Amino acid sequence: MIYPNLVIAGAPKCGTTSLHNWLSLHPSAFGAKEKELRYLMDANYPLVRDGGYNRSGLDGYARYFETSGTGKYKCIFETTPDYIYQNTAIEVLASQLPETRVAFILRRPADRVLSMFKFTQNNISIVPANMTFLDFIKEIQKEGPDGKPGGLFSERKIIANSINHSRYAKFLEQWYERISPERISIWRFEELAADPKLFMKRFATYFGLEQNNYDDFSFTHRNESFSVKSQKINRIIRSFRPYVSSSLKSAVALQWTRTAYRAIVERPTSFESKKVDYTPILENLDNIFEADNRRLETLTGLDFSCWSDDR
Repeated sequence: MIYPNLVIAGAPKCGTTSLHNWLSLHPSAFGAKEKELRYLMDANYPLVRDGGYNRSGLDGYARYFETSGTGKYKCIFETTPDYIYQNTAIEVLASQLPETRVAFILRRPADRVLSMFKFTQNNISIVPANMTFLDFIKEIQKEGPDGKPGGLFSERKIIANSINHSRYAKFLEQWYERISPERISIWRFEELAADPKLFMKRFATYFGLEQNNYDDFSFTHRNESFSVKSQKINRIIRSFRPYVSSSLKSAVALQWTRTAYRAIVERPTSFESKKVDYTPILENLDNIFEADNRRLETLTGLDFSCWSDDR
């Protein structure tokens, strides 16, 4: 059976969709066609899929990589950013797939929280349209009497944990305890955003791929946050997406539907309200994450001071 030799395991809202797509287009890389397989998820995690590891075991995982067995691929990979929070993923990769390498791409925690706010308010239209970023922060900091997330998003565990899930070190420590550091690589989102070509050349080289394939590559970002005209219309259209996606076999047709969807729901830039200055809130969040970032530096041996320096 064939299993991935690379798993991109985190973190959400840190550029993993773009990274997955760009790496998939390398001729020597085979990426699972379904980005975010979510196969190695804990049974109680909100995004766990039916028929995942807890039901179908390792044999079921191999089915996603069957067509990669031609011998032409040096890198066989999948990307599920929420694996960073999953004990199941750690256990399987530590004990059953000891040759698989694991990559994490991380971004400034404050920026990740802001990205979560924008994405959940616009792209998936869950956060109320009239809620400000500051009110969002206050809401996700609320706790119930049992110490669990409280407030408006108490039933939306991933949104409620936007801050907690940005404390990368507490989760990565569990990975480093079970998996040798030689199998783990940490990458910075800021470098991907600043120079995609250089980032992908470095990433390709690190995993034994020819870097020159990215010389004339077209770097189109995917899964970015955008403003919507109407949350109600967006929610209605999104409710049909699973049925549309499952019925379309052609990648061209699927891309066409994505383009049409954006054309229908996205608010034109010319209609945007005055740009909001998030700087004071982000700086306050930087202070909240300061100790966690230093803890991450100690764990990884990398410098993340750029996340809290004045910019």
